[in-house]
Amino acid sequence: MKIEANKNNLILKNTKLFLTKIKNNSLSLTFIRESKQLAQLIEPLELGDSFLSIAILYPMYREKLFDYDDLKNNKLDDLHSNLEHLSQLDKLALPSNWSAEQQLSNKTSKSLKKMLLSISNDPKLILIKIAIHLNHLRHAKKYDKETQKKLALSTNEIYAPLANRLGVWQLKWELEDLSFRFLNTDTYKHIAKLIKDKRSEREVFIAEVTTEVKEALEREPLSAVVSGRPKHIFSIWKKLQRKNISIENIFDIHAIRICVETIPNCYRALGTIHNLWTCLPDNFKDYIANPKKNNYQSLHTSIIGPNGKTIEVQIRTHAMQHHAELGIAAHWRYKEGTKNYKNDKYIEEIRNYLTTDNYYSDALEISQKNEDRIFAISPKGDVIEMIVNSTPLDFAYHVHTNIGHSCIGAKINGKIAPLNRKILNGDLVQIITGAEPNPRRDWLNPQLGYIASTKTRSKINNWFRAKNKVLHLKDGKEICDNELKRSNISNIALEVICKQMNLKNADALYIGLGSNAINSAAIAMAIQVLQKETTPIKIKKTGASQVNQTTFNRVSIAGMERLLSSFSQCCKPLPPEQILGYITVQKGISIHRYDCKNALNLAKKSPERIIDVNWNFPANQNSYPIDLEITAYDRRDLLRDISNILSEEKITVRDIKTSRNQNSLEVVMTLNILAVDLPSLSRLMIRFEQLKNIASVTRK
Repeated sequence: MKIEANKNNLILKNTKLFLTKIKNNSLSLTFIRESKQLAQLIEPLELGDSFLSIAILYPMYREKLFDYDDLKNNKLDDLHSNLEHLSQLDKLALPSNWSAEQQLSNKTSKSLKKMLLSISNDPKLILIKIAIHLNHLRHAKKYDKETQKKLALSTNEIYAPLANRLGVWQLKWELEDLSFRFLNTDTYKHIAKLIKDKRSEREVFIAEVTTEVKEALEREPLSAVVSGRPKHIFSIWKKLQRKNISIENIFDIHAIRICVETIPNCYRALGTIHNLWTCLPDNFKDYIANPKKNNYQSLHTSIIGPNGKTIEVQIRTHAMQHHAELGIAAHWRYKEGTKNYKNDKYIEEIRNYLTTDNYYSDALEISQKNEDRIFAISPKGDVIEMIVNSTPLDFAYHVHTNIGHSCIGAKINGKIAPLNRKILNGDLVQIITGAEPNPRRDWLNPQLGYIASTKTRSKINNWFRAKNKVLHLKDGKEICDNELKRSNISNIALEVICKQMNLKNADALYIGLGSNAINSAAIAMAIQVLQKETTPIKIKKTGASQVNQTTFNRVSIAGMERLLSSFSQCCKPLPPEQILGYITVQKGISIHRYDCKNALNLAKKSPERIIDVNWNFPANQNSYPIDLEITAYDRRDLLRDISNILSEEKITVRDIKTSRNQNSLEVVMTLNILAVDLPSLSRLMIRFEQLKNIASVTRK
């Protein structure tokens, strides 16, 4: 603890030295003033020297007056990540196209508050962000009315409620007053004028009552601090609304606060007050025995004091007063209309860490564990809450099903982005739609990462199921033929594949594929299972039952020991395809696919040389050479796009040959690659087919 404290002290010292260097830049003077104002707001919150340094440096970091290298050179690089994260938090606001006449929906308001909590990687940054917003409000007089109202509305919807939930009432009251000033200017000025007119009279009256209370408590004897409690304009206005009385009638209610050492002394002080003056029984509230939801504790009573004037009296311990002002230890369970919102514990810990370092580390750990939601913003300013790893397609379907069906592209933060890009907290997402709904089947392929939400998947599936049955048959047959062509399978009948997939016939398979109830990858999986289970037709059985494994442990050769073997170049088998061996004159055993034309011709000519061979499973621990032929129309960056997919799939390329037809501009590219198994090869070929200008992808 002592080492950490010394480190923080050093950071603050280095920050002040760094600030002196920045002062030499004339552009920094305005932002240095802002830094000092923020420091004055942050210091009473007792966040520690490190976070005080962050508040001091942030205005200049936001304006890019220094960078990471400058921080590092001044031994402040530990602050960089939090400064960068605070920069992201500072982007959270109402949308740029918002107007003062608009109001936020209740759902959007709640989502904005959730979003602020979700983005923060350190709980203390939330309090700094609230202080930054308050500082903007303090200087909002110089802004235009539209900006003033925008700041005020975001205060009401986001920052004042958060300050209340965090228990930082000294910030909350000022946020509410300043917001009220810009949203209800005339009412604010009227109340402020009346307060000013009666200020001297009220000050004299409060001083007299305070003196009388102190003397009564000393006679007990009871040690206490008695003071007049300032009335905030916004709280006065709320009382006007709640009690439905005129503004003039509110000022006969004066307020004093009594702070004592212990809870029993609170009740003793209450008895003393009630003995002095007549109490109003309907106005007594015991928030010590029955704390508020935000754990606020105090005794509230109203009495008829001198001259028949009503006085509100609050009685609490010094600890309760400290908590009420700073919100340090109040355990308020954050609720946003749900019974078990994940950030409940997180908010409790935010309140606790301000008192002990242990609580701080717990809060950070909890916040990291609860990062299971993200929040994106629509061009209209609506906040969309989604699961982590959501994509622009998930966003589009969340906004409206028809927007999802018609989606043809997306922009994230103003830049074109692929539909399978992961959305981050705070991203501004714009969906580009086509004229007609036209979902793509590959959106549902989990290996391509287009969607993360099960609701999105269900909506897309429903669209495909609603299509005409004839179209399902036609589309499904095309999908099936393409998959079989990619796999280059000819020795397994389609009926056998359907049986393996528990389907009645080929039509059921076609309809399932066409409606997207069945993924095309399921065909490759069924073929793989069949080829593992099916025993090859034994053309000839030779020798004993002993098994000799090849050097690479890829195949087992029946009846032969220490015999050389190699994979044929004509068909390049891939597990778990059925294979057979041919005994060559000089090169040992040549391994062929069972349906290889060359192998079948050799079997006719020399059946005695055919031998049983099988894969040594798990065969996918090895890689096998495969030839792929890609036909495409030539374009710029074609080879780069193909190389990127090979890199992402972690595929090794042994050789590549390209030929180009100058007349048709058609390119034929032959890749010799190392593949693990049939499903992974199928996935690779599907990704190739999705590239622009690709005509076909086949296995040679």
